[in-house]
Amino acid sequence: MNIRRIGLAGLTAVALGLAGCAGTGSAPADNKGGDAASADGVTTIEFWSNHPGSSKALEEEFIAAFEAENPDIKVKLTDAGKNYEEVAQKYNAALSGGQVPDLVVASDVTWFNFALNEQLAPLDDLMDEVGADTADYVPSLYDEYV
Repeated sequence: MNIRRIGLAGLTAVALGLAGCAGTGSAPADNKGGDAASADGVTTIEFWSNHPGSSKALEEEFIAAFEAENPDIKVKLTDAGKNYEEVAQKYNAALSGGQVPDLVVASDVTWFNFALNEQLAPLDDLMDEVGADTADYVPSLYDEYV
C-alpha cells in the first residue's frame, strides 16, 4: 500500500471537509474553519500539526501536491507544538478564543473528547458526497475512526 497515496487521499478528504468545520456552540457564531476566498478567489486554510514522527517534509509534500491539484486553495502549515498534548492545549485555547484552525492533528487520546463535545466536524458524510474510495485506507483504522 502506498503511504504517500493514502496520506494525500486523507489530506484531500479532510481539506474538502473544511467547509463544514465549525467551532463549539459556545463560541462566537463566526468561529468557523476556512477563510473566505480572497479577492483573487484563493481560499487559505490553516493546518496545525506537531509533525508526528518528524513528518514535516512529508506533510509539506502532501500540501504541495494538494495545492497543485487545487490551485484555488492555499494551505498554511502551522507548527502547533512539539507533541500531541501541546497541540491539544493550543486547540483548547483557540476554542476559547474563537479562532480555530481548519485542520488539526490530534492524538487518539484527545480527538475523542473534542468529537464528543462537537469541536470537530465529522467527515463520513463528506467522504460519501465526494465519493472517496475507502479502499485506500487501512480497514481496521478506517472502521475505528470513521
